Amino acid sequence: MRSITLLLTFSIATATLAADTNTLALKAIRGDATAVRALRAMGQPGVDALMAVRAKAAPQPFARAVDAVCRQRDCAWSGLYWYTDLDAAKRAAQQSRKPILSLRLLGKLDDELSCANSRYFRTLLYANGEVSKYLRANYILHWQSERPAPLIDIDFGDGRKLRRTVTGNSIHYVLSPTGQPLDAIPGLYQPPAFLSLLREGVALHRLVDRMGDARAKTDALRAYHYNAYYVLAKPSRWAIAPLSPANEVRRSRDDRLAAWAAGSFAPSKSGGEGPVLDRVSFDARAFGMVADLAAMLKSKTVGPATIDEHSRSLIQVKRAAAPVASMRSAKSLEALLENLERTLEADTRINEQKFHAQIHRWFAVGEVTTVDAMNDRAYDELFLTPRDDAWMGLVSDTSFTGIEGEGLTIAAR
Repeated sequence: MRSITLLLTFSIATATLAADTNTLALKAIRGDATAVRALRAMGQPGVDALMAVRAKAAPQPFARAVDAVCRQRDCAWSGLYWYTDLDAAKRAAQQSRKPILSLRLLGKLDDELSCANSRYFRTLLYANGEVSKYLRANYILHWQSERPAPLIDIDFGDGRKLRRTVTGNSIHYVLSPTGQPLDAIPGLYQPPAFLSLLREGVALHRLVDRMGDARAKTDALRAYHYNAYYVLAKPSRWAIAPLSPANEVRRSRDDRLAAWAAGSFAPSKSGGEGPVLDRVSFDARAFGMVADLAAMLKSKTVGPATIDEHSRSLIQVKRAAAPVASMRSAKSLEALLENLERTLEADTRINEQKFHAQIHRWFAVGEVTTVDAMNDRAYDELFLTPRDDAWMGLVSDTSFTGIEGEGLTIAAR
């Protein structure tokens, strides 16, 4: 009899809690800031509470509320909760014994105009059904802004305006629950490749976590990255991939990564506009690899589709807001997706063969200390946007624009 009473009490308490969170979620959708803060403090369950009442809300108020709780733009499509405090993320990771996926980006992940790569992450990676499910089950998520994302406005003089972000790149760090760097995933990847690296990150975390002491952990980490670097540096040579069983594709890195040779960089454009135009994010190209990407796309045909239906739907929603009718057509969407698949594959190969290989080398030779130190090197040496360059490569000391003061102003603070 007592067990029945306890079961009934538990059921009533559970139902009451569900009713309370539903009420809180509906208040948040109506714009109640206190309800938003309360759901945010709950973590992933707060996001889940909102997703549970999605059918009862209009799309725009729901999107505003869930983005505020997730701290991620387009969270209605991913349902993922993100920490913005690394110490809080580490506490959650230690409680759950999960690794941390820490994103560094230009701008903020919950802003529409964060840097180009982070926008593609939200649309093509986090919104992907398999990726979002895996992230939720296996990682604690965290993001941190590296610096604001520079914006450029083009006024056509007749009421038409174009706004884009300029330059910038983003990188995901796989961290242990204590914040130790385990790996880094630089830039944009195709969803299957990104998912494969996420699985490998979890396997690497478990491998290192099993090691008895700090020296053994360091040795295991360096051995893994030495092997990964060797395979990327010499893709025609066979090498053992110790974590390949962690991947559902059941193939070694040597099999998964085709040989690729980077094209030479094109000479810099002359003139005052060159440095700016080279870095405007009109499409998937990221600064630092425009020439490589162009060389690859000359002969690249469309491979297997990697953009899932969930991401396609989000792309359609975003395109529907365009004031140009041709951009909203089915024909335009299919052409966009075909081009996006080509650039995604090129991005993946370039980021893996060029940037990730260098990251593996840093780990292999013991040059990785903390995530902040590693992040400084990534932005300085890989993305070529060091913190000490206030203008992020957009201004040249040797170019002339014919504009007074070269068009530069610094607002008083």
